[in-house]
Amino acid sequence: MHIMSKKAAVPIEWDEQIAFAVYAYNSVAHSTTGESPMYLMSGRDPKGPLDLAGEDAVGMSYANLDEYKHLMASELAKAHALVREHAMQEQEQYKYLFDKKHNTEKRRYPGPGSRVLVEIPSEKLGARCPKLVNKWKGPYRVIACSETSATVVPVLGKGKEVLKIPFDHLRVIPAEMENVPIETVKSRAKMRVDSVHYDNMQNTQVNLITFSDIYGCRCPTSCVFYPKDAMSARTTSPTQLQRMIALTKEAPDLLLRDNARELLLATQTPIPGLNSTPDAETFLALSNCPTVALVVKDLRGWEHEYLKFRHSLLEQFLGSGFERKETIQVILAPGVIREQFPLQTMHITALTTESILEDDVHEQCEKHSTSIVVVVVPVSKKDTDLDTWRSIVNAIPTKSVVYVIPTHMSDFDHSVMAVFINLFDRIKRDHGEIVHVSPEEIVEDKQHRMLYLASEIMKAPEYWLAVKEMLEKKNRPWPQFQLASITKSNENTPQKTVSTELQPSSSAAPTATRTEGWDRGWPPMRGRGNGRGSHRGGSRHHNNGHHPYRRDGTSNRN
Repeated sequence: MHIMSKKAAVPIEWDEQIAFAVYAYNSVAHSTTGESPMYLMSGRDPKGPLDLAGEDAVGMSYANLDEYKHLMASELAKAHALVREHAMQEQEQYKYLFDKKHNTEKRRYPGPGSRVLVEIPSEKLGARCPKLVNKWKGPYRVIACSETSATVVPVLGKGKEVLKIPFDHLRVIPAEMENVPIETVKSRAKMRVDSVHYDNMQNTQVNLITFSDIYGCRCPTSCVFYPKDAMSARTTSPTQLQRMIALTKEAPDLLLRDNARELLLATQTPIPGLNSTPDAETFLALSNCPTVALVVKDLRGWEHEYLKFRHSLLEQFLGSGFERKETIQVILAPGVIREQFPLQTMHITALTTESILEDDVHEQCEKHSTSIVVVVVPVSKKDTDLDTWRSIVNAIPTKSVVYVIPTHMSDFDHSVMAVFINLFDRIKRDHGEIVHVSPEEIVEDKQHRMLYLASEIMKAPEYWLAVKEMLEKKNRPWPQFQLASITKSNENTPQKTVSTELQPSSSAAPTATRTEGWDRGWPPMRGRGNGRGSHRGGSRHHNNGHHPYRRDGTSNRN
């Protein structure tokens, strides 16, 4: 409308200017995409009558139709990828401004198991006194949460409705309030939810622009390639070169000079059943092209093989220690006991006071420049501890990768574990990369138990070895991982303590364990032998680790 109002001299003739307004709209780059709609649809910029003069009026010439189609598809794919990246940056900017305006970091959100009321926005529609109309319905029970919404079911009655409600339309019911039904005239539309699964998603970079066949490299003038033993079979296509090398291994007769044309003709298109993965000979034949590192990104599966071959070359000529070794720093959040972290680390900081929390973390990270920072957090159910953990990870420099790991959970209250997991998953960084080792991750060596359940039957060194294996499965290394024997004086391990004494906070203190009654009330067990030792017979208690189960998971009661 703004374009038409500037173009139309007579308002009544506005319909005659629609075609010109649409052309102007489609010819200008948008702020969100960074490109004009005409370029994204047709693959070329619009040109008016004034631009089509001289050689521009003739247009570009191509050798054949396949070359034109390939270039068009390649350029459009690159443009669409850039548009997605530009749009994602715009979304992140809008999200940052929204969160800053509404102060979302300090808001309290419901977790699994919470009782909530659901807002019915349409309840006030048509009401004579909207301020006096009740718009809340409930109570509902939260069964799952995502980043922006919660899945709820009714607490009372036989209703089986499953609703997925944004956090802005939910209110947490205080613990003092009973399950009193609150009804409204209208209700929200039901949503079918077959099953709810929330897995830990990893942020991985994936090249979305891949092709099965390309006809040239990225150089201004396409390079010419040929197999090592068939120099007369020349081509500009890297994929055809790979097919020629793979085919000559299956049929060596094609290496003869007289069969060069047959070899080129047979490998112009993909051959079913022929290996399409490049090997060392292919990359050596492509070594004369300076843009081979860019070419492999456009072909599915080539980049991985290229990096692996390049790494083997560097190891062969420079040795295994040519790469820069990763360094690591450990930060123990308030409430973590030092004895629960039996690892020998050059730089470790134990935080016990929150008054100098952010300044001290930033000072330590700047003092010891490390690429990986491990933040160990205790088991807690307080929202204030979540704010403390977020302050710690946000005080770490952006260049460092943060590993957030729960402490060794030998004794804890099972009733707070669901709340702790919800708080743990909400530990985020404003800027920089963060990796979570969730308490719900599976430990395969312990009969596929979750980490927090397996930690009850594992000692601290065994627990941290399991955590290291989980990080390795995520392609996240733990450099200089070394177990150390922790003494009472801690003389052998260098440590930075930000307080006069190292004590756990009240948030990490366990309230009860499921083994107290076992240790007090169960009678002692007799051994089979006549000896009085703990291993050969006599009276003994099975209270190793204060747990009624053996380390292999079987019960000791029988």
